[in-house]
Amino acid sequence: MNKNESQMMFELGLKTEDLDDVDISLDVLYEIYTDYKKDDDLMEKQAEYRARILNACKEVNSVKWRVKDPLHLIKKIIRKKKKSADNPKYANINVSNYRDIITDLIGLRAIFIFKAHWSLVDEYIFNNLNVCSDSIITIYHANDDDLTLFPKASLVKKHEGLTYNYKLEQKDSRYRSIHYILQEEKPTGCKMELQARSILDEAWGEIDHHVRYPDNEDDLELLRKMSILNGQISGCEEHASQSYNYFTALTLTKLEVRKLEDSKSETPVVLESETVVTDTIEDSANVEEYVQDAKNGDSYESYKELINNISISSFENKDRMERLNKVIKSIQPLRDFESSDKNQIQKYLKSNSTVHDAIKASKAMEQLVPSQSVMDTINRMSGSKDDDES
Repeated sequence: MNKNESQMMFELGLKTEDLDDVDISLDVLYEIYTDYKKDDDLMEKQAEYRARILNACKEVNSVKWRVKDPLHLIKKIIRKKKKSADNPKYANINVSNYRDIITDLIGLRAIFIFKAHWSLVDEYIFNNLNVCSDSIITIYHANDDDLTLFPKASLVKKHEGLTYNYKLEQKDSRYRSIHYILQEEKPTGCKMELQARSILDEAWGEIDHHVRYPDNEDDLELLRKMSILNGQISGCEEHASQSYNYFTALTLTKLEVRKLEDSKSETPVVLESETVVTDTIEDSANVEEYVQDAKNGDSYESYKELINNISISSFENKDRMERLNKVIKSIQPLRDFESSDKNQIQKYLKSNSTVHDAIKASKAMEQLVPSQSVMDTINRMSGSKDDDES
């Protein structure tokens, strides 16, 4: 190696005591460090590309990504080697295998708003990214969490002929997240760790990571304080989930009501706009006056002329005037009761309560001038109604 020990220690940001009781040579650490640094740019691009894919999921609120800092990588290896009994896979780590052993060289995080969205995000991940089938998907949770979203029956997933296993793992720190390992990709050959969690779990995770990781993980007082904060955020999470459940039920109810209303409105109507007619007749005294004039025998032409000569300024706004004109147009096809089969017309009108109410409110039709082709239209509609009833 071209550099001496002191140069390597300086470049790695290490002190002599950092390597005490660590079964790994400085040369191996430096080889890993230099090998890892050469792919910085490629790893950044790979992380950003997958972050964009995750961000396209509509249930994902936001996405974070990072490539592990080279100096943080060396310090992580040293920490794991110091606890080699708990981390046997690090026993023989070297430059040729560290990319297989360390799975979070590239880290991605998909954040969703409600816990109930996790199953949708999970499905999206499998459909759009390459999840390692030989790595367990770990669901980290606290001891008192509601785990109904993770039933035991669903902890095995079949996807495209492969089997994936989920594992529930309780964390004393009350950390909550679902961790996936994505397959290594050329040209870097790095596996990637993908974390999926709710936005409230993310808030606590970020605070805890900032104050405890990596040097204060064993501080009992800090752990106690963070546990208190975690409990408070968990209460917010539960309230958010209850609100989401209520919102979902409310939305489904509205959809059912809308479907029912739509099914009732399938009967053909003569009016151009039923809502315009009913709304205007109900809230406009001006409309009532014109309807009364029609009752008294004014012809349609004089009726129409009267409307056209009304100044828009005499109404509250232009919209009221336009709505009134629509009323006049909408009742035109229903004018002639003198030269038609009244029973046939009444049968159709009674089948449609909105039209029936509008005509009942303005009994002007018997006095108005017949309109060409209107009876053909009404007969055709009435005939289709008869066919439906038969």
